[in-house]
Amino acid sequence: MLIFMSLTANAQWISTKGPQGGYISCFAASGTDEFAGTYAGGIFRSSDNGITWTAINNGLPNKYIGALAVSGSYLFAGTRGQGVYFSSDNGENWTAVNSGLTNTDITALLVSGTNLFAGTAGGGVFLSTDYGSTWDSVSSGITNLSITCLATNGSEIYAGTGGSGVFRSTNNGASWNAANTGISSNYINSLVLTGSYVIAATYGDGVYRSSDSGTSWAHANSGITNMDVFALALLGSDLYAATKDGGIFHSSSNGSSWMSVNTGLTSNTVRALGINGTTLFAGTSTGIFHSTNYGFSWTEGNSGLTNKVVSSLYSDGTSLFAGTMGGMFVSENRGVTWQPSGLGFTSVHAIVSNGSYIFAGTWEGVWRSSDNGSTWSQQNTMMRWLIVNSLVLN
Repeated sequence: MLIFMSLTANAQWISTKGPQGGYISCFAASGTDEFAGTYAGGIFRSSDNGITWTAINNGLPNKYIGALAVSGSYLFAGTRGQGVYFSSDNGENWTAVNSGLTNTDITALLVSGTNLFAGTAGGGVFLSTDYGSTWDSVSSGITNLSITCLATNGSEIYAGTGGSGVFRSTNNGASWNAANTGISSNYINSLVLTGSYVIAATYGDGVYRSSDSGTSWAHANSGITNMDVFALALLGSDLYAATKDGGIFHSSSNGSSWMSVNTGLTSNTVRALGINGTTLFAGTSTGIFHSTNYGFSWTEGNSGLTNKVVSSLYSDGTSLFAGTMGGMFVSENRGVTWQPSGLGFTSVHAIVSNGSYIFAGTWEGVWRSSDNGSTWSQQNTMMRWLIVNSLVLN
């Protein structure tokens, strides 16, 4: 039993220096400024190469950011549930631009010339030719309207889906055709185009590569040790892949071979990658890191980044556990310092214990640990709805 006592009328709070479980969902760059979209914390801007960050959410009622894009001097933010927002003053103020957008759960934004494309979770692809003022649905031929990512090389546009692989359009989105031959995993997390190749990151099956505009695909995983690839980024001719718990991998051969580049990272769960000039940014479960030497070493830059969302807390009398949007953290000194537990890849909403077991309710169902959180196993047999927000033991 926990007993709380009020000792004085002047209560004070002290930062516990973590846990830094902020879910960085996307990056964008404009001039010398970098922008980071977060899950639940809104948008942050850095003007010093990612060392310090400032929240820029005025006019942005929804802090769940699914995508960011820059077109000239305009900045666009796609939110999860409230559509697209537009800023003409470097993110200082935001205005909704949703006319014609019949699905407002935005998962991807893409600028192609003067056109702006928005991918949605369940509504397909939308196109705006007037900087978001009006939108039209452009999903003809897409058989799965859950869009996860968008990419272009100018004449071709590619859309990744959550369950039906890749679709390609050669007429500015007016019509689409499936482009999946050779891809075993149909859940596409990210797409990039480099040289004559299209590169696709999948959930569970690593990286695929196509040399014929998506007509056929082959695995391109040599050197990658984790097959859950969240994001891809291209810096010049250098290709980067962010993985679930293997950190970041680098390829200088268009994906033919990869090598790990994790020096300086404090988390191997990397969900987002961004480029500004020659600086590479990584969004991890412990915040934002940047590299100025092509990923061979990383420096933390989280000052001012307040999106370190803690959704659940639990104490077993010795250890303190914190569930966050970026996994579970544990403290052995009453919250003075924190370390990531073995459950560092999902959003943890609930924590309970029973005897020697600790249970975590997450976006991927229930997980159980018998070694104080060092390792976990899924316990989802017979469960059909896997987002667990609450747990009780009786």
